[in-house]
Amino acid sequence: REGVHARQCVLVEDTLMNLKSARVLGLRTVLVTQYLPLAQRVGPSTFIKRPAGIDVKVRSVKRLAGQLHRLRSRLSLADHDD
Repeated sequence: REGVHARQCVLVEDTLMNLKSARVLGLRTVLVTQYLPLAQRVGPSTFIKRPAGIDVKVRSVKRLAGQLHRLRSRLSLADHDD
């Protein structure tokens, strides 16, 4: 409706299921781990590193500004896919 391609949008979220759905739709994704239960943050190996399909993983939204270059580079690469 807004005339924006999905690949130009970013979902910032703390729920992997929502992020995976956004990825399927073509959105860029940011996983915020601050509010995840401690067991999920340090337990399963999927949360020790950035899970597959997640563009950026940050502890807090406050740290997102320092990671924007990663999203920008992925966006510019997607623009060349047309």
